[in-house]
Amino acid sequence: MKTLPFSEILAETCQLIGLDRTTLNDKSFNAIRDFANRRISMIWDREEWPDIQELVRLWPGVPITSAVSYPVPLTTEIPTELLQENGLEILLQNAENTVPMTVALNTNVPRIYLADFEDAAWQKGTISQTYVNFINPFYVLQDGKLISIASTQYQFAYSTATDSVGPYITSITINAPEGVPQFTSLSGTTLQFMSNRQPMAVVRGQAIGCWSSNPNQTSRKIEQNFTVENMPNLQNTQVFQQELNVLRFSNFDQKWVLLRRVAPYLFGTRYDSTSAYSAGSQVYYDTSQASSAYNPPSKNLPVSGQFWNAIATTPAATPPANPSSYWEMVAIPFRFKGYVVNSVAADFMRSEGRPQEADNLDVLAEFAVQQQIDVLVRQQGQIQRMNMVYSY
Repeated sequence: MKTLPFSEILAETCQLIGLDRTTLNDKSFNAIRDFANRRISMIWDREEWPDIQELVRLWPGVPITSAVSYPVPLTTEIPTELLQENGLEILLQNAENTVPMTVALNTNVPRIYLADFEDAAWQKGTISQTYVNFINPFYVLQDGKLISIASTQYQFAYSTATDSVGPYITSITINAPEGVPQFTSLSGTTLQFMSNRQPMAVVRGQAIGCWSSNPNQTSRKIEQNFTVENMPNLQNTQVFQQELNVLRFSNFDQKWVLLRRVAPYLFGTRYDSTSAYSAGSQVYYDTSQASSAYNPPSKNLPVSGQFWNAIATTPAATPPANPSSYWEMVAIPFRFKGYVVNSVAADFMRSEGRPQEADNLDVLAEFAVQQQIDVLVRQQGQIQRMNMVYSY
């Protein structure tokens, strides 16, 4: 997505409303920032802008964060491990060719509480007699063959932690196929507890469509129903958790979900190098100028003043940069430039008691929207695929 520096919005808005950037104070900057924040949120959901949409593939279930096998070494009664002549361990092998594997769950998504298992399994102490199944599984290399971890259902032991709701599962241990796990990433692997079925997924953004297949590759797709829930307030909260939503489905099959990204929220002030910033705070800073001044101090350098979100506790004298482990740039689509500049100027004029000039600028803002729709539909010919009701 082509983005727009906020400094560009600031400069053109100041020109329209007659403010001099060399003498721009914090009060006027904050007013322009707040007007821009309001107008961006208005234009964001107005149309299906392709710039702010993202098609993601996901599998409902509980995401796992790690899977570690623990081969059992042969020991004496002391116990001391018995070793081979080359110093390697002698590992026990059972008749089923299985080995204990501990699978850690992602606890920053809706947690699996013991009280939610069917038939009062927690109260009866029978949770370990129920089964778990893997979705989008990884594989285990055994005797030169790849064996899917989802080739069977497993009984499991479990570890727990407790929050204000009650005890929840943090990891499980199963007897997995013996071998070397074959995976490069576990980000897409999920599992389901057969006695606590929750076909859900956590997404960042607003879901506006869901299909059984990739709609960009085929019209033979089936639209999937889903419901949206707010992300629960977990103790181990994340930064910008309000951007996360829980999608619940009717089954555990893979899904293709069309997401509209969350509209940026502008609230930051000028970056202060003497201050440490906590996660979730926001600043205004120009990385090209290495300055937080509203008016660029260096004439021989490019201008790219942006808002930046702190994604971790940031020490003093750690200015925003791209890339950075402390800061994330707030992206404003370039497509919204004409609308935002004119509408922000209109809001400023109206606040100054100049309604006629504000109305004229609102007309220009609406024209900018129609112009971008024309670019998408007529000039670029971006027409979405039709949903085919019949697949024959």
